[in-house]
Amino acid sequence: MPAIKPDKYIRVDHIEKELHYYEDDGSQSCDIGQMLIDFLYLDFTKYEKSRLEIISTLNHPHKFLSAIEDNRDKYKAMRTPDKVDSHKYPHEVIMRNLLGLNGDTSDQQVFVINWIYHQIENLKKVHPYFSIMDIGVLGATNYEDLLDMNFNLEELQTIFDDAFRFCLLREHDSILNGLDPIKKLYIYNQQNKSSAHFRQFSFEKYNINAKILYDPYTDSNAGRSKRTLAQWVDFVNDKDFTLMEHYYVHDIASLLYSEFFQMVKLNMQAGICQNCNKLFALKDLYYSKYCNRPIGDDKGRTCKSIGAVTKFKQTLDKDPVYNIYRRVYNRLHTRKRQNTITSETLAQLKEKITELRKDVKQGRITFEDYETQMEDM
Repeated sequence: MPAIKPDKYIRVDHIEKELHYYEDDGSQSCDIGQMLIDFLYLDFTKYEKSRLEIISTLNHPHKFLSAIEDNRDKYKAMRTPDKVDSHKYPHEVIMRNLLGLNGDTSDQQVFVINWIYHQIENLKKVHPYFSIMDIGVLGATNYEDLLDMNFNLEELQTIFDDAFRFCLLREHDSILNGLDPIKKLYIYNQQNKSSAHFRQFSFEKYNINAKILYDPYTDSNAGRSKRTLAQWVDFVNDKDFTLMEHYYVHDIASLLYSEFFQMVKLNMQAGICQNCNKLFALKDLYYSKYCNRPIGDDKGRTCKSIGAVTKFKQTLDKDPVYNIYRRVYNRLHTRKRQNTITSETLAQLKEKITELRKDVKQGRITFEDYETQMEDM
């Protein structure tokens, strides 16, 4: 199996339920499930149109030969740079080294890989999966599999959205309510609900290496070999050790499956935000109604920050009795702050408006009487 590349890998923090992913230009972190869910909402319309055009070209020999002839020297540079002016095609020579191409690589393989490579360069801008994945295996993967499975991105969205909602969505009105994600996953597979594509995913798709990590700044290389067993015991006693998984992944399907698996493994669940109506991972045990997605205003607010306020306003709109009660309640407190009423009077009036609210709710007075008496407070 391939060794972990130091510049591109993912570290799983099971305690904080976070993923730390490492790219060529640095590291980032996010909650487990965030990248998977974000992927489900990407718009691949233009990508899918281009993918179908590539398949159409491959299926029509004359069309394919024309495409190859238009780029013959460029494709030669990707396979056998010694047969062309490599200085004229420096990018293609780099691609050859990255993708493992050689003189035996077919025209179809080079044609598809060249397309995928440039698609990935664009997709890196919209999702970190495309920066983390290992493009070095593209040259060794059959071009038909690349188009039909590995990079059929809309199909992957459908497959994982279905599995995600069945296994991880917390539904209070569902017969599945109360089952752990692992039990839901078992049912999902036993009912043959999952597609053959989903069922074939396994950890063979990527490499997982686990190792113990601790704060590297608490120890230095100097003196390590000279420590006795007792000194090693003293050293570890005041350290917090965490077992974390490091893994690197070949393709998008494996990235999706690995993050999905981590959520199932950690018994994580998901909800649907009551503000934006999108899926979001529930990192903690308690149930939240809102996600932390930005709403896109100039104040930097999120669904969570405005959710309670929006819900409260909706309650006021639907309940005129409570709307009047809150208005009078706030007015009384304003009068107290202005010292126009005493604390004793405030307490008496609050008790009075509470009683009036109960009276109108229980039909002892009409809404018109309630409104009149409240406005007189």
